[in-house]
Amino acid sequence: MQFLIWIFVGLAAGWIAGKSLEGKGYGPSMDLAMGVAGAVLGGVLTRSVGFSSYSGTFVTTFVAIVCAALVTILAALLNGRTIRAILIRDGALLPPNLAVESDAFLPGWRVVKHADGYTFNRRIKQADWNFVRLTGEYKARVVGRAYAGTLRKAVTRILAELRGRKFNSLEVNVVVLKRFVGLAFLTITANCRHIQDGLKVSA
Repeated sequence: MQFLIWIFVGLAAGWIAGKSLEGKGYGPSMDLAMGVAGAVLGGVLTRSVGFSSYSGTFVTTFVAIVCAALVTILAALLNGRTIRAILIRDGALLPPNLAVESDAFLPGWRVVKHADGYTFNRRIKQADWNFVRLTGEYKARVVGRAYAGTLRKAVTRILAELRGRKFNSLEVNVVVLKRFVGLAFLTITANCRHIQDGLKVSA
């Protein structure tokens, strides 16, 4: 009987947690399955420490609900996407025969369209220029309500750390991205790059 209760609360908790993830989990079926798995795990663990009487049913049911929701949410948060982008400083010198499509991203910076670091590096080399990777990797973790605004906030934080360094582009990797109850969780890594005609980095 108690096992059936765990399954029921697991289905309910998995469904509610999946809805709160705004469709960014593993999908309805997996949300329900993870909810049931979490509920059964929580129920079994609670009974194993002595809550097996009639009064303990309420305790095990409560723990089952909490575990079901936690398993569903944590699994979804680990299911993040990876986004890669190249930012170019306004006024940066580019190969004369290289056409680059870009959009405004931050004051003084533009994001290259349809290109990650590998693709952009290949295009630079085809133009007989260099896309130099400078030393150091920089990270920022941010949480915000709008993905675009949150990403800009993270990159602004990284650029503040890099003030004074000579570079005209930035390779950005959004290594974790998940929306939960309207919030975007991002972990950003960035590497300084420099587009140049030659091997020596110039201002």
